[in-house]
Amino acid sequence: YKNAKYNYVSFLEKSKLGKRVYKFTKRIKDHIKENVLEDNIFGEFGLDYIGPVDGHDFRELFNALSLAKEMSHSVVVHVHTIKGKGYVLAENDRQGVYHGVAPFDYKEGIYKKESQLMSWSAVVSSQIEKLMKEDEDIVVITPAMISGSCLGEIFRKYPHRSFDVGIAEEHAMTFAAGLSVAHKKPYITIYSSFLQRCYDQINHDIARMNLPCLIGVDRCGLVGADGETHHGVFDISFLSAIPHIVYMTPKDTQEARRMVNTAMKNFDMPYIMRFPRGNVFDCDVATDEFIEIGTWEKIIDDQTHHLTIITYDAKVNTVKELIEKNHLPINLVNARFIKPMDEKMLNEFYDNHQDLIIYETDLMIGSLGSMIAKYYSQNHMNISIDYLGIDDRYTPQGDVETLLKYENMSLDDLFNVIKEKCHEEGKS
Repeated sequence: YKNAKYNYVSFLEKSKLGKRVYKFTKRIKDHIKENVLEDNIFGEFGLDYIGPVDGHDFRELFNALSLAKEMSHSVVVHVHTIKGKGYVLAENDRQGVYHGVAPFDYKEGIYKKESQLMSWSAVVSSQIEKLMKEDEDIVVITPAMISGSCLGEIFRKYPHRSFDVGIAEEHAMTFAAGLSVAHKKPYITIYSSFLQRCYDQINHDIARMNLPCLIGVDRCGLVGADGETHHGVFDISFLSAIPHIVYMTPKDTQEARRMVNTAMKNFDMPYIMRFPRGNVFDCDVATDEFIEIGTWEKIIDDQTHHLTIITYDAKVNTVKELIEKNHLPINLVNARFIKPMDEKMLNEFYDNHQDLIIYETDLMIGSLGSMIAKYYSQNHMNISIDYLGIDDRYTPQGDVETLLKYENMSLDDLFNVIKEKCHEEGKS
């Protein structure tokens, strides 16, 4: 049929009479398609359509793809598949348990282990759910990540205030802007690696108009097995340049809950909260506390120490353990607000003649460290700063510990920088 159609068109296109014949026969064909035959939406766009094809029948699938490859114009191949085909437990899974899994015993299947640990996503969602009981204006939006962002309970309890817009991050963000204009309180959660899809909407539809909302940036930092396209290491670089936003990141679950409160109770500007992948201990203690915007937290503060490490998120706790374990004469600061920065504390570091180590596991270009350096440079403050972070490249796939070593920003690498700085201080 394809070859005959091509030969027919080619023959008629050679003469004026042939062109008229082709136009006449095409009108007849289109009339039959519109009024007699059942058409599909792709035909309305002038696209050829093949399918539906059984995606589990390799021979049928191969034939369909081979035919599409031979066509000289655009074609849609419609393939039907069943999630988890061939493995009964996965076929019957309706909770997303078998979506992106680590190795497991296929005979036993995946079972939920009893643990006091919760995912960061679950902690944030539980605090949002708590506030939804108290405030009917709070609404939740997700772009097809109900399971991944642990929103299942919220969708079950508050179906009329929960919206899954599908894989459409751009629409999700503009939808949040519209709800904010209507005096609702949207919480929208998106993986860091997918956030760039809606950069324009954050910039123009939300931040430029200074519309209050809370944007949860999930899976920040290196994510390991999810692969190199899923590393959430760019969001600080491309969001920190946007005016009007408050950008925060918690060191533990209680701080995460306080940040949710701060955003939802104040609700006076766009708030963005980033949090990593993985599980964390959660005491599940309800809190109504706030955090003062733009304030950092001194975790270790000793006036006799002349070296300060600035870091954020869960790294605060791991660095604290490193310092205490090795009895290092170092101060530690939790930079829980990426934007605005705690300029009062930055001035204090300069006045106290502190040397700084900025420890990040995100891209260094456009990082918190680069913003700190810019602040000191603009104010003509001469201060020593060392950085750990990802250089100007894409990080490959691998487990987190391996990738931290690959990027020279593991705790061992940090320890080596500390020893070098302490050695220099001893010389001086």
